[in-house]
Amino acid sequence: YVAINAQKDEIQIQSKMLENVNTELEKLSIVASETDNAIAIMDVNGNFEWVNAGFTRMYGYTLQLLKNELDDNIIGASGNEEVERVINEIIESKQTGSYQNLNRARNGEEIWAQTTITPILDENNDVIKLISIDTDITSEKKSEIEIRKQKEQIEFQNEQITSSINYAKNIQQAILPVVEDIHRFFDSFVIFKPRDVVSGDFYWFAHLPETNIDKEKIFVASVDCTGHGVPGAFMSMIGSRLLSEIVLEQKIISPKDILEILDEKVKYALRQETTDNNDGMDMAL
Repeated sequence: YVAINAQKDEIQIQSKMLENVNTELEKLSIVASETDNAIAIMDVNGNFEWVNAGFTRMYGYTLQLLKNELDDNIIGASGNEEVERVINEIIESKQTGSYQNLNRARNGEEIWAQTTITPILDENNDVIKLISIDTDITSEKKSEIEIRKQKEQIEFQNEQITSSINYAKNIQQAILPVVEDIHRFFDSFVIFKPRDVVSGDFYWFAHLPETNIDKEKIFVASVDCTGHGVPGAFMSMIGSRLLSEIVLEQKIISPKDILEILDEKVKYALRQETTDNNDGMDMAL
């Protein structure tokens, strides 16, 4: 009688345990079927044994279609050599690992997935199963790729702009007087340190040799144009060219006349009579 009661109690305990297990399995089944994540169970070699409904919704493959049309192994199905390396590391370390991969659904759609693989261990601490969970990160990945493309485009544009500015620097350097030419006539030095790659400041030098009717003339100018960088550099090129035109071509030698004519030519060049442009330059000549 005592033994029967003991067996009865044991049966009730086991029945309760089975009921609890079934309840947990039911919860897990609901989670596995309702989740948007693609879940797959594999053996230790990565061969598919089970996929959930989320897997079928995401990729369009049931377990049988997966084996028949794609591959029965996760490494072959992924088409990515990196996957094999990650899985080998997971099995060796017996720890969860993850990777990102571009997968192709059955309908041809490309899906970026974040795959997390967890090893299941037996009582001897040996890996017996692998569980993979895929999260669709296509939207995030596309945004990341688009941001990277925009960054690369910006970097390319910056390189182009920098290259153009450096080329403009070479042009501006070419219009500046050769310092040795100034040294021929004066015990002098030049300090020219632009704030930017190109400058709105410039110095100018001209030499008119002696003729039958005129004595030798030497002109030196230090000029500060409005603006800095590229805008200022444009003004410096205009100013330098106009000075050379007035002195070397038109042979005007009075500093007063040179400055007055330069003022008129700058206004004309920038169409200041009809625009709001008020750029100019300060000059010592």
